[in-house]
Amino acid sequence: MPRLMRKVAAYGVLAPLIFGAACGGSADQQTPSPVVPSPTPTPSPRTPTPNATHALTPAITSVPTETATPTLAPTSTRTPQWHTYPARTRTGIPAVDEVIEAVTAGDLDALVALVQFSSVPCGPRGAPACPPGSPDGTPIQVFFVGKAGPTQYPADRAQVRGWLADFKLAPFYLFAVFRTAGSTADDQLYETAYGLAFSYDPPGDPTAGAWPTLFIDESGHLRKFYKETFSVLHPLPASWDFVLPPQRH
Repeated sequence: MPRLMRKVAAYGVLAPLIFGAACGGSADQQTPSPVVPSPTPTPSPRTPTPNATHALTPAITSVPTETATPTLAPTSTRTPQWHTYPARTRTGIPAVDEVIEAVTAGDLDALVALVQFSSVPCGPRGAPACPPGSPDGTPIQVFFVGKAGPTQYPADRAQVRGWLADFKLAPFYLFAVFRTAGSTADDQLYETAYGLAFSYDPPGDPTAGAWPTLFIDESGHLRKFYKETFSVLHPLPASWDFVLPPQRH
């Protein structure tokens, strides 16, 4: 009996443990359930506002030839520039070429030797002044020097040499040669036939104008000298018949 009682007592103690294990164990010995992270919420698509336009412009794959507008090349805005002639340029006219040779060589003596005085009436209003005691209209021998300011009328070769002295100080380059052929009253008065315009600027450099200009008669004698002549900013005289026109490129 005591032995039987001990078995019953032992069963009474173990039974709950056995049945508890079979049913998942006691509350204090249950294996914790794993924690599963909540899925990342997916943002709901935004509803476009009624005024927003999101349509894409379809790519243009071809342009109908009948509606295609040709692309024009840009128009150059570069202003043509004036240039002098190479140093050895000549016209083939002996009277003209002799003067070109003297100027481009800086031969002042040769240039002065070509000076020819003209007989013109003296008087007021731009004419050479009359010598003391001579009435207006009296013919006097003078050389014409045009410049900024009053025209000068030297009456002897030494004075003319002083006006032409610049030709010995710097090289000059031919800018243009033209026929005057009585284009103006002065051309008729001084019997000029050709004008030879020179510039300080060498052939490789653009020039803003031509100065000085020498005027000669048919024989090549120097009759007029313009220290400042004309600028290419102004139209060239239409009456000039060019033998060698100004170069513009």
